Amino acid sequence: MSPTHPEKPAWYLLIRKTIPTLAILAVTAVALLHTYRLFCAAWNFEKDSPQSVQTAVDYSPGNAEYRVRLASFLGTDGLPQIKLAIQQNPTEAMWWIEASVLEEIRGDMTEAERSLHRAAEVSKHFLPRMMLASYYYRRRDLPLYKHWAREALSIGNNPPPLLAEMGWQLGMTPAEFATEIVPNGVAPLAMFLEELLAVSVSADSERAAAGQDELVNIAARLLEIGSDANLDELLRTVERLHSVHRSGAAVALWNKIADRHWIDRAKLEYGNPGTLKLWDRGLPGYDWKTFATDGVMESEMADGGLRLAFSGQQPEHVRLLSRRIALAPDTEYRLSAHGNSDENAPAAGLAWKVLDESTTVVTLAAVTHQDQGPAEFQTAHAPHDYILELWYDRQPGTTRISATVALQTVAVTRLP
Repeated sequence: MSPTHPEKPAWYLLIRKTIPTLAILAVTAVALLHTYRLFCAAWNFEKDSPQSVQTAVDYSPGNAEYRVRLASFLGTDGLPQIKLAIQQNPTEAMWWIEASVLEEIRGDMTEAERSLHRAAEVSKHFLPRMMLASYYYRRRDLPLYKHWAREALSIGNNPPPLLAEMGWQLGMTPAEFATEIVPNGVAPLAMFLEELLAVSVSADSERAAAGQDELVNIAARLLEIGSDANLDELLRTVERLHSVHRSGAAVALWNKIADRHWIDRAKLEYGNPGTLKLWDRGLPGYDWKTFATDGVMESEMADGGLRLAFSGQQPEHVRLLSRRIALAPDTEYRLSAHGNSDENAPAAGLAWKVLDESTTVVTLAAVTHQDQGPAEFQTAHAPHDYILELWYDRQPGTTRISATVALQTVAVTRLP
């Protein structure tokens, strides 16, 4: 016979059945309370006021983002909140940077420096290195500024103007900055070239001259390792060199770009432009610039010339074409042109002009049915920015041109 067991009391059986239910209810209550607290925290955080964000922190003290937002309302008194947030998530570089800013404001330079280095350890991006370069700039520590500025520029697609300006303020020349800080990468070189384009027209003449000198070197480095994706910066460099009276360097850079076959243009001879194609346009540097003009339509001729159709409703005085020409100083030149019109009378008022920056040096009628000799002129003793332009200026006593004009050639040649 198997042994008999006494029956359990009813109260025991009731408790045994009730315990799992009570446990489930307890867990549910805790979960509901936690959910309620998270809801209240989020609801107060969304209000985004000092009081509401403080309430959000009270409801959810483990939320680091709430603490960081609260710190932004507290100013320098927010540093403890930033520190607590960092304890909860030490891999957030931005919080280390924010802590550094507050520590530096408080005068704790040792902790500020340490926080920035922690930011650079947890993030391999540009900003922590930029902030370290800025920190050492403020401390006038040139060697460490150079180190972190180079680290920042090595990251890639980030603009360097502020970094370069710090270098200028620490006494570095553009050439020193380029040699010691700018790495030989396409992105850093392209970015520094953009900075030099601005520096080269600085009101500080000494800095502008130094920037112009370095433009040539940086453009050469970029041309060597870059691609036609960098064509825009390089062609704008051609324009800038020309406009600051360094036409020889501008032509040399243009020719190197042409040698790489990044542009479908002929090489140029500095100081002797020669016969110019009238349909080369669209590129910065030495292409023609056109100006949309009511009453004038243009088209390309089979021989590469330019056909202009004047409706008779065009403005009385208007510039039609313009391009830079690289002329040597203190040199004699000849301006010559060939063209014809479909009317018997000369196309009065249509003329080529060579301008020395903004002053007209020589004018030559673009179209005539009579014998027309070339016009000769001499350049200034110092280098200048010369431009060749086509203008229509209605002459007194004449009506506006209403005809089709064919411009076959225009040339600027150096006299022996």
